[in-house]
Amino acid sequence: MWSSSRRAQRLGLSFDIVATRAAEAGAVFADALPVVPVEGLVSDHPGKASPLAAHAVIQSIADAVEATLAGTCRGLVTGPIHKASLYHAGFKHPGHTEFLAELCAGGGVPKLPVMMLAHGGLRAVPVTIHVPIKDVLDC
Repeated sequence: MWSSSRRAQRLGLSFDIVATRAAEAGAVFADALPVVPVEGLVSDHPGKASPLAAHAVIQSIADAVEATLAGTCRGLVTGPIHKASLYHAGFKHPGHTEFLAELCAGGGVPKLPVMMLAHGGLRAVPVTIHVPIKDVLDC
């Protein structure tokens, strides 16, 4: 059993999960949750950051952006990342919002990225990006 199935089981969720390629994910979505496996993932230990997973996280974000820009996927939703682990692996961005902007720029100058939080009918866009609260008044 792979980590996605174990995680669903721990959460008490019961649904089919199918390992697939991004191009085939839409075809199985009506019957199961399609998951595109990523090379290099480490054991599933919720709440414990693993520096060993950093390269897999970075690559999975890059692969997801590539698939979305190619039209293979209709959109991209990201989850939380453990920035300290990514920084340790050489990640040069304040967060994945800026990384996404660079990937979408296709080698050009990235536009100023914004992050939108959504829940139900609520949509919120922060007015600052990765600015510590203590530094907000200096902006």
